[in-house]
Amino acid sequence: MSEALHESPIYQHYPIQDFNGNPLIEALRPPACDPDEAILRLVQKPPFAAEERELPPVYRSILPHRLVNFFFPQEHHVRLLQNIHIQLLDGYRKRNPMTAAGQRLLYSAGERGAEVLKTPAKISFVTGMTGMGKSTAIRAILKSLGSPVLKHSNYRGQPFPETQILYLMRNVSPRDSAKSVCRSLLEFCGELLSTDNFLSIMKGNRTGAQYVTLLKKIIANYHVGMLVIDEFQNISLASSGGKAELLSMVINLRDELGVPIILVGNYKAASLFRSDPSAARRLIEGGFHEIKRPETHLVPEWGCFCEILWKYQWVREPKELTEEIVEGLYDCCQGITGIAVNVFVKSQEEAILNGVESLTASYIREIFEKHFVPVHGIVDILSSNDPSVISEYEDLYFSCINKFKFDPLQEKINALSKVLNEKSQEQIAAIQRNSPQKRKVTGKKTISGDILKEFVLGGATTSELDEIMDALS
Repeated sequence: MSEALHESPIYQHYPIQDFNGNPLIEALRPPACDPDEAILRLVQKPPFAAEERELPPVYRSILPHRLVNFFFPQEHHVRLLQNIHIQLLDGYRKRNPMTAAGQRLLYSAGERGAEVLKTPAKISFVTGMTGMGKSTAIRAILKSLGSPVLKHSNYRGQPFPETQILYLMRNVSPRDSAKSVCRSLLEFCGELLSTDNFLSIMKGNRTGAQYVTLLKKIIANYHVGMLVIDEFQNISLASSGGKAELLSMVINLRDELGVPIILVGNYKAASLFRSDPSAARRLIEGGFHEIKRPETHLVPEWGCFCEILWKYQWVREPKELTEEIVEGLYDCCQGITGIAVNVFVKSQEEAILNGVESLTASYIREIFEKHFVPVHGIVDILSSNDPSVISEYEDLYFSCINKFKFDPLQEKINALSKVLNEKSQEQIAAIQRNSPQKRKVTGKKTISGDILKEFVLGGATTSELDEIMDALS
């Protein structure tokens, strides 16, 4: 990950006395001066050119998928960026390696009787419904902080051969333990530094406590500024002992090393706090940030989101955004931005391949009804605005995602791709040379070269795919 490395940090003067004389802070990008600058730092827009609308349909149908990482920040994202940046600066303020206290903290990390900060860093919690882009927002915020790895050499005339990692981010997988989370964070550290040294260190039958100790040393030695633990709701799947171990590890890292920690999870993660109010207080001292969905299409932020998203149309006859479209798109997703983007992408893809070449509210609804059947139950639940029913949302969301993963047509396409990959280059070349004619693929059946070409270019229908599969079976 060489693009993550910045070898020549520029040290900047901060108008705060506590920050000056600290290379870990002075090398950082200063906070955004106002909300407009913060939005510019956070926004993630795909490449787009109006000239691309003149491309053949087969190519244009691919372009809307650029929106998969689309992110347009809103007010709560700006506040979250400000909060995280403040915590990063505050954490480094207490760990200045140019001071005696900072050196003691650096060299005692992971040792028995290590020094515990009187005013430790804080833990923040970011929550919201699945599909609201929490992880995307966090990654955009981390990216806006600057290069994740800073390679120092000389600080204001003094040798300072240190490597600084701004953050380590990893997910909690189902049934993870403190040991596996530590291992995952260490692996990510190795990826950032483009080294496999950590793999050799982790070999052998190490205990969870030994992994925690190793992680503490790495955090201290590489001046890690922040830990981000995503999918925190998965801690609920751990055994009671594993759950307590993970919570204890998070709090201990905060207390002993002074490293800010950001926990990210859906409402199931938030419900974990009810079982341990004491731990809950410590896990949200840095702030409880809820990314809420707009409750109606009339919320100004929803209109702003649609206005930005609507600019990315690759259909040949793009329409102006209307109130009817804003409402129609909302009706298809009930404010869940992840669903909204997918519906918008699929609507464009279908409009391009079917020759419709424009989007209307009625067409978007038609595509939603036809291609997003697994999501209908989710939308119905959210539209009811019944809290007792909405609590079932997360389970339904993951259930529908699994339905998408095991879609029969997609399975058929995957199987066909596997068969095609097994064919020799000579056979494939022969099919392409004779595409207008019928070409024998097996000893029993024949297949139209045009149909195969349509499949390769992404435009084959279900019945045509059936014909291909029959011919290849």
